Amino acid sequence: MMLTVFLALIAGGLGGGVVAALLSRRRVRRNAPETSVLDPELERRIDGAAAQWAAARGQPVAAPLVADKLRLTYVLSQQPRTRRRRRGWSR
Repeated sequence: MMLTVFLALIAGGLGGGVVAALLSRRRVRRNAPETSVLDPELERRIDGAAAQWAAARGQPVAAPLVADKLRLTYVLSQQPRTRRRRRGWSR
């Protein structure tokens, strides 16, 4: 009896983990921004701003990370906001 319950718990945990991994992978793929969204001039300006920021703080290795964050901020600011904040049942 105990072995059956233990095996059922393991099988349920593994099955739930697989389903969660597949759903999260699907969601990430659907929401991933395209790589060719930005024009070359904007890319150059972002890289320059990130390099300038990193040099001013004495952290030149942080420039690629800052540039990635600036690109993400730009892409997210260009997308229309689709989610609305719900205030409950009354409207």
